[in-house]
Amino acid sequence: MKPTLLVILQCPWKRGKLQKWHPSIWRKEFMASRTGRRLFNEVLPPNLYRFRFCNANPRLADSPQGIFPPNLKHLKRQIRRAQPDLILACGRIAQEAIQNLNPDMHVLSMPHPASHSLSKKTTKAVKQKLIVLKTSFA
Repeated sequence: MKPTLLVILQCPWKRGKLQKWHPSIWRKEFMASRTGRRLFNEVLPPNLYRFRFCNANPRLADSPQGIFPPNLKHLKRQIRRAQPDLILACGRIAQEAIQNLNPDMHVLSMPHPASHSLSKKTTKAVKQKLIVLKTSFA
């Protein structure tokens, strides 16, 4: 069985058909977003992990620039549900939340995938770390 990788993002935002929270609509909009495309195209190694996603705060922002503080109660619940072997904290808000929770598992951090300053060198390095870490779950 593949290990579970929980990817923690900042917060969802109103995009396309996602004007109020709905998980299946969020998944579609996420996959079409810069964040989703960049994660799947540059960071997440295919076929090595079972991927789960959550946000550090579930509130919908009005735009991609909308940022809310982490909701630790929500995040604890998401971690408990996903039962991950590894967490990938994407962006400052997710990293701050994970530092506060200090979970007893592997945690890898990276800049937010939609960041314009995120380089291909960095995404490649994160992907390589995920590949190497996979061997520790075998």
